[in-house]
Amino acid sequence: MQEDDAPFDFKAWREAKGLSYRATARVFGVALSTIQEWEKRGADKPIEWACYWLNLHPETISQRAPAKPPLFTRGGTPGVLDGLTGALKKS
Repeated sequence: MQEDDAPFDFKAWREAKGLSYRATARVFGVALSTIQEWEKRGADKPIEWACYWLNLHPETISQRAPAKPPLFTRGGTPGVLDGLTGALKKS
């Protein structure tokens, strides 16, 4: 944790953890816009403390931000709903 009054660099923390915006939003239970705001203006002390706690308990991140497959095809990777939409088009 930082000792001075400088704002916490939330973006650096998120990137060091290798988290996307969406995964970070799931970990904290907030909207994507909240994550973007924390990165823009710097996060408050309670957020810094939460990040410090998450550093001590990294299993919490993996439990709250599991990788989920995309709903539709992205970059050649089939999505969860691709088969459903194909079946609907044939009907």
